[in-house]
Amino acid sequence: MASWRTVHGHIHRLDQTLVTDADIEAFFAEERILGRGKPDGEGGYTFEVAVGGRRRRIATLDEAGMVFRGRSVNDLVEQLSERLRKVEVDLDGTVAHGPIDLGSVDISDEALAEDVDDEGPTSDAEIHDAAFDREGAMLVIIDLPLSEVPGIVKAEDEPMAVSKLGEALVMVAKSSLDSVRQIFPRPSFQIMVSAGKVEENPTLYVRRDNSYLTWDWSGELPVFPWIDPDSEAYEFVVDETGAGAVARKMVADVIAARFGDIRAALCSEEGPRALVDAFGLPSEVADVLEGTGELAQIPNSRLFEPSSAGAAFEDRLAFELAGEGFVEPNVAGVYRKVYLERPWAVAFTSAAQAAVGGAMLASAFGRSGRGMSWRMRALVGGGVVVSGLTRILTTAYAAELVRQKQNEIDTWKRMHNWQENHG
Repeated sequence: MASWRTVHGHIHRLDQTLVTDADIEAFFAEERILGRGKPDGEGGYTFEVAVGGRRRRIATLDEAGMVFRGRSVNDLVEQLSERLRKVEVDLDGTVAHGPIDLGSVDISDEALAEDVDDEGPTSDAEIHDAAFDREGAMLVIIDLPLSEVPGIVKAEDEPMAVSKLGEALVMVAKSSLDSVRQIFPRPSFQIMVSAGKVEENPTLYVRRDNSYLTWDWSGELPVFPWIDPDSEAYEFVVDETGAGAVARKMVADVIAARFGDIRAALCSEEGPRALVDAFGLPSEVADVLEGTGELAQIPNSRLFEPSSAGAAFEDRLAFELAGEGFVEPNVAGVYRKVYLERPWAVAFTSAAQAAVGGAMLASAFGRSGRGMSWRMRALVGGGVVVSGLTRILTTAYAAELVRQKQNEIDTWKRMHNWQENHG
């Protein structure tokens, strides 16, 4: 099965008397290109198509009614610029100008040089940052371990309600989580919903692997008129472009969500509240996004409060040792069994190691008075002693830390298991 992603394009007509909206739509119909589009009301035409493969081939319908990868983005842009007169075509960063016949109409040099205004961010990094540059509450679903949360809360200096959705963390805060964008390396799966100001549309940002999409609940472009609403081609456009493309990117192995529910939520007038419900999250999350709820009211979540750098480090270390960090749970489990659940064995081994190191030191100092080589023996012996004593101290510290945090960790795990069984 082919994997598709959407790209957006724009046709800017330098002379609206030469090319009409019907001419543009007739081109897409003749070439049987699947997608969406409509006039922008300012002399241009905005459209969206699905592409697949490394060469970015456009989803096209053949005579048998099957969808296939047709011409590439570059070829489509060139063909549009050749078939349509006095236009500028921009599709997924590929730009071309059609032939300009200066004898047909009087067009000034300024008009020819005029480009389509684009005040929005253009790069992945700029769009990623712009998604967070909004005021108001924020919901973030991200494939990060729990051990990262104390550091984020410390950096934000704001409380945060945290729970789990599948293998992903769900973080809810009353302000923009700017520090999430600074995580390196960036997580491979990230969903962010920003409520914004009252007069603004909420913003959805979805990042998966190395690509991203945004959504603002302002609606979809209409499907090209030539596509029959009762056909499989129409269903393809609905599923692979517009809200369908965003929903497709949001449905991943790390969370349990149904494509149809997510797509319906993106088209719902309820906005983020419908999306929260589609994810199976408590309605109190939507209340916080709308500014009417409190973080402490979100059920089955833990409220992380800002703390000192030392306390944040201890929390992170405790979660790592408990298997809720970047370290594989199996590796953390082995560490707990060997070092924390058998402190007497660690102490015995470390004491024996320190004794061996002490003997080496004594032997080295005994040779020093007779002019024999002793410095290397003393260096190795000292290192062995320090290593043994350090292991005893760090093991005792880690065991006490996990013991103090064990109740919180057990509560978290019970909550996670409850969500998996009732989500």
